[in-house]
Amino acid sequence: MQNSSPEFLDHEGVRIAYRPALSDEVFDWQRQPATNGSTYVAKCAALILKHLTRWGVADRTGEILPLDIVSVKRLPEPLLNFIVDAICGYGPKESADAKN
Repeated sequence: MQNSSPEFLDHEGVRIAYRPALSDEVFDWQRQPATNGSTYVAKCAALILKHLTRWGVADRTGEILPLDIVSVKRLPEPLLNFIVDAICGYGPKESADAKN
């Protein structure tokens, strides 16, 4: 069962809409080994494509890129990790709360 109500977040001008992962999926995802960068990016891309419903990632000309495996794998690491953290429930609010 997947959360049916999308969440919205902005990261440096990139707006995303996603459905948060449920606890069991987060647990399983965190324990899948990523032995190198390619494996890690592929693992992230699979999670992102499953949960993102919309995004505003644009190319240099301002055209919104398709939400597909090629575009997701080309994301800069900070944005890739931001999206994964949001999906797994570690978005900006949760990260701030965890420091308290």
